[in-house]
Amino acid sequence: MVHSFRILLVGLVEPTVSGLMAQFQQAGYCPEYQIQPDASVLLQDWDVALVEGQVALAVLQVATRPVVILAIPGSVVQAVAVMKAGAIDYLTSTENLVPTVCQALTQPTRGFFGHEHPEAALRQSTAQLKKIFESLPDLYFRLSTDGTILGYQGGLEARLYTPPEQFLGRPLNQVLPVEVAQLLEQAIAQVVQTRSLVKIEYSLLVQGALGNFEARLLPLLEDQLIVVIRDITADHHKELERTHAEAKYRSIFENAMEGMFQTTAQGGYLSANPALARMYSYTSVEQLMQAVTDLGQQLYVNPEHRADFIRLMERQSEVTGFETQARCRDGRIIWIAENVRAVRDEQGQLLYYEGTVEDITQRKQAEAALRESEERYRILAEHATDMISRHALSGPFLYASPACLKLLGYTPEELINTTPNQFFHPEDLYLIETMRSIMLSTIPSTTTITFDYRARHKSGEYIWFETTSQGVPDDSGMVQEIIAVSRNINQRKQTEVALRQSEERTRALLDAIPDIILRYRVDGTMLDFKTCHPSLNAQPAWFESLSELDLPAVVKDQLLTALQLAGVTGELQTYEYQLTQSDGLHSYEARVIHCNLDEAVCIIRDISDRVAALAQREALEVAELRMQELQKLSRLKDDFLSTVSHELRTPMTNMRMVIRMLRSSPSEAKLQTYLQILDAECDRETNLINDLLDLQRLEETTKFLTPVLIELTTWLPELLLPFQERVRANQQTLALQFASVPPITSDRPSLERILVELVNNACKYTPQGAAMQIKVHCPTETLIAIQVINQGPTIPPEDLTRIFEKFYRIPNADPWQQGGTGLGLALVKRLTAQLQGTITVQSEAEEIIFTLTLPRELGAPPPQ
Repeated sequence: MVHSFRILLVGLVEPTVSGLMAQFQQAGYCPEYQIQPDASVLLQDWDVALVEGQVALAVLQVATRPVVILAIPGSVVQAVAVMKAGAIDYLTSTENLVPTVCQALTQPTRGFFGHEHPEAALRQSTAQLKKIFESLPDLYFRLSTDGTILGYQGGLEARLYTPPEQFLGRPLNQVLPVEVAQLLEQAIAQVVQTRSLVKIEYSLLVQGALGNFEARLLPLLEDQLIVVIRDITADHHKELERTHAEAKYRSIFENAMEGMFQTTAQGGYLSANPALARMYSYTSVEQLMQAVTDLGQQLYVNPEHRADFIRLMERQSEVTGFETQARCRDGRIIWIAENVRAVRDEQGQLLYYEGTVEDITQRKQAEAALRESEERYRILAEHATDMISRHALSGPFLYASPACLKLLGYTPEELINTTPNQFFHPEDLYLIETMRSIMLSTIPSTTTITFDYRARHKSGEYIWFETTSQGVPDDSGMVQEIIAVSRNINQRKQTEVALRQSEERTRALLDAIPDIILRYRVDGTMLDFKTCHPSLNAQPAWFESLSELDLPAVVKDQLLTALQLAGVTGELQTYEYQLTQSDGLHSYEARVIHCNLDEAVCIIRDISDRVAALAQREALEVAELRMQELQKLSRLKDDFLSTVSHELRTPMTNMRMVIRMLRSSPSEAKLQTYLQILDAECDRETNLINDLLDLQRLEETTKFLTPVLIELTTWLPELLLPFQERVRANQQTLALQFASVPPITSDRPSLERILVELVNNACKYTPQGAAMQIKVHCPTETLIAIQVINQGPTIPPEDLTRIFEKFYRIPNADPWQQGGTGLGLALVKRLTAQLQGTITVQSEAEEIIFTLTLPRELGAPPPQ
């Protein structure tokens, strides 16, 4: 028996509908596809969209139709939801579809939710449907096919474009903007024509904010349809963000400096960026992707490297810094470094490789050049006649070239990790250490220093070496090791000694010739000489040009002018000049004649006999100067007698007065005071007499000196200890400052007497609360300078010139009223001269500076 029934299919596509119809027919049924909602049974495709399924389910529940849900694929969550909503069954396949529909057809004709009376069921279903609509996030409208809004359901009226009373019963084109209304009218026409779901999107200004919306239109009755409106503003923004992110990524991909790609495991390109195409000399990405279909055979210079790369990717899925050579389209071979990862699906199957490529050709070339340079350096070091060595900062050898065997007698292995100091001559250690310190402290650290020294050969013999050293800096600029190049200069040193001896013999020979014959270039450069004469005030062997002669500027100008005129005119040039010699004033005649090209000969003759009268006149002037000196001595004598008489009489007067007071039987306290006065005045008399005697002995004889090594950095602080209490009592400050001072060899008692007198003067003439300083430094390698500086009134220039005279004291310059004999600085002057030193004084800006300059070694030749 063939059963016929009407079935309403919602949301099913045409292939599914045809398949279902065929199954019912095979089962003996004659189904009729019913467009109207009064079908015997509803078959709903839930998977079309959850909201559509709920809407269709709710509508047909009101009509109390049996419902079967078909969802392919489906889920447990969906099954629970639809069964709770009142579905007869929930199917995830069409296998049991026919029995399920038959069961739905045999349901009693009572209300779907079990109500005996259809009116009650209708009211209950309507209430439930309203609650469903209010809980859903969408808006639901029922429209006629001409666009008139017939009904509305939704939970939030705030989401409406206008209130319900302003749009119910009115057509769309009177409620919405023209563009939106026209778009919806076109969709309505499409639904009427196709009787299927239509989706559209549009923008609308709601409550002052522009939003994006999706409208889904479903046929309901012959002349009605349902419109479901969903706010997709957030989704739209996310889509825009995704689009912007993709655009940004695409921009990075297209404009990156390094190559980017995606390839198959077989070696074909899926994508590439322009940088990669340019790297391989292709004009475009398309040309690259069309031309290269097998990376291993077409791009890799060594195809085996591609196989190595594939094995690495299979083992670890990511490769960083894979280096190989690639062949470009123009035939060039470049080095590349690849960073690649494998992209797989959820099942772990390889989809493709993606990564970046960097052209490292320049780096590889630099590395090759570095290796070549190092090889050249190694060959140079191995075959150089000079010894090339590397040293740690503390000195030990890190490397020594084979030349060390010939120069020092040691193999490189014997020198490694040894300290060079053990080979240096003891007298050269200080020089070498000083040079090393200078090099390490010099900025920049690449400064080169060259010095000579003696090194001990393995045989025990000392050999002269010249070493050029340079620091090797690290990335921060600090020296990390030292490079040195050393050579044997024994022969050069012997030649220098021979040259000095030859010069001495030549000088002795020329000293015996009274006249001077010199050969010059016309620019003043001396080429040769025949004799030497005291009139030069210098030895010709020690100068090369006219500017180095120790002659007055006028004489030099005359000689240079004569040389130039002789060169230009070729005529004899004669001029006269005068020089003062040890035996008086001499007159000279110079004759200059041009001899060849740019050379001239100068003959100098003493013509002092012609100017004898001038010599006599100068003798008279000398006599007059001596008379002035005698007058000065007479004044000094008068000053001496005046000062001594005063200095002797004042203490005697004070002592006589104290003696008289003692005769009056004073109290014990006064007695002690009187005794202190007597003691102080006796000391004053004793100091005066001692100063006079010391000064007299220094003037008559030379004091016997005992040079000893004095470590100033430890000796000076001890010397100044007695002054500390006096400084504190006067509320003064005394500072001592050193600047890399080596030991000094001098006479300790004399140096102590000088410094005590200078510091005592500083304390005496420094006001309360003022500062004193003692600075010690080395102005040259052979000199030590000690400065005693104190704050106080500026000394007038006329007093500075007399400050070292005997018995001279600066008026009104003693703030402490301690008095003095005026002999202290005179003694300092004499003692300084005996120590082969000098002492100067300067005063400006309320500061007085005494500078004592001494040789580092007493007895050494004084500096020129």
